[in-house]
Amino acid sequence: MIESETCIDLNCDLGEDASEQGTRREMAVLEFVSSINVACGLHAGDAHAMRRIMQAASARGIAVGAHPSLDDRSHFGCR
Repeated sequence: MIESETCIDLNCDLGEDASEQGTRREMAVLEFVSSINVACGLHAGDAHAMRRIMQAASARGIAVGAHPSLDDRSHFGCR
């Protein structure tokens, strides 16, 4: 019998809320994930929010990817 170790990547889209409350919520999520996709483009957060969450993730050894979107804030980048 071959034993194998199962690894699950728990991923979350972050960098979407530049408010103080949103920052607290997003920082709290970092405790539970192994990778994040940072909202980039024009549907969510701002440059400061994106940079802040990337730096916090990096400091914790959490992998960072991009979550691009269309210029469509009212429909959350989906149109």
